[in-house]
Amino acid sequence: MVRMAITGEALLPSCRSTADLLARNLLDSVGVWWFPGMVLQVTAFLLSGLWGGAVFGVSYSYWGRSQVALSSGVMLGLVAFLFGLMTISYLNSVLLSVVDAVYIVSRV
Repeated sequence: MVRMAITGEALLPSCRSTADLLARNLLDSVGVWWFPGMVLQVTAFLLSGLWGGAVFGVSYSYWGRSQVALSSGVMLGLVAFLFGLMTISYLNSVLLSVVDAVYIVSRV
């Protein structure tokens, strides 16, 4: 799809030429398609975990270190973790689309 959008070729010829490109440059292609996505998703998970932990710590200490503050802090930290993960994962998908497009263009 990326090659079709960039070059204006029809779907099947662009798929064939992309498959040929990937077959010729197997190691580079694996490195471009697999490694950055894995690194970015692990980083997104870790950063979101740190953000959720920080939100939990701040809210728990602010609300007075009681049982209610603990449960509220855990829920708020979990929500912060999930929203952080969704946000960073979206930004990662945009970045990976740019990397895919640049790789295809550089090999054309």
